[in-house]
Amino acid sequence: MDSMADTVMTLLVARQRNDTQCTVDTCNVSESAYNYRPSLTANAIFLALFSFSLACYTVQGFWHRHAWGFSIAMVCGVVIFGRDISRVSPGAYTRLFIPCDIFSLVLQGTGGGMASVASQNNKDPKNGDNIMIAGLSTQVFTMALFIALAAEYGWRVHKRLRGQGSAGLDPTHAKLRNSTAFKGFLVALSLATVCIFTRCVFRVAELAGGWRGTLMKNQRLFIGLEGVMVIVAALALIAFHPGLCFKAGYEADGEKGRSGEDSVE
Repeated sequence: MDSMADTVMTLLVARQRNDTQCTVDTCNVSESAYNYRPSLTANAIFLALFSFSLACYTVQGFWHRHAWGFSIAMVCGVVIFGRDISRVSPGAYTRLFIPCDIFSLVLQGTGGGMASVASQNNKDPKNGDNIMIAGLSTQVFTMALFIALAAEYGWRVHKRLRGQGSAGLDPTHAKLRNSTAFKGFLVALSLATVCIFTRCVFRVAELAGGWRGTLMKNQRLFIGLEGVMVIVAALALIAFHPGLCFKAGYEADGEKGRSGEDSVE
């Protein structure tokens, strides 16, 4: 509560200045929203990397049109090893986790907007901050649940392999399961999930400490646990895009379709 009051007082002082424009020469950096001067070098690097990521995802989306949207990876990951092994049906993953993610993003956006408007009107942004924290906490909870279910499914697959060998898994996608690209995708997806989960946990702790809290003032932690985590996740899934890594599965499905048509003829 005290940190929020300090933020409001700082904004009031800044507004009462006679300076027409606050610059690094006329204002102390401690009076800024971040309490530090953002690194131009770090932000330039992130801008370049995120622009590159956007271009890559756009091209890959149009190039692999059947893989537009990563929900296919969530469903196919269960189907490829065997539906009967999973406690949750393949379709339930998308029906459960995607709406939860959208809901958490809506809360974060709404809270951020409310906090921004409150600060601009010299009011306490606490309500907006709490909504943002609720959104991030929801995301952390759903991601933790997803990680737990995925880990449990992986353990059940491991047990099936130890007990029955590859014969215990769905033989339809044996070629895909054994491909280097698919194994790389599993590693990339795991890495991306851990990175985004780490980022969300950090953001909850950061916002919980207030806008004048210790974590909010630490640019190095922000760069490392926010920007780096997100770009690593993005680049990992560019290198192992499901449109490329699931290619063997699409080809197998196409061959099944053609053989079915031949049998009808």
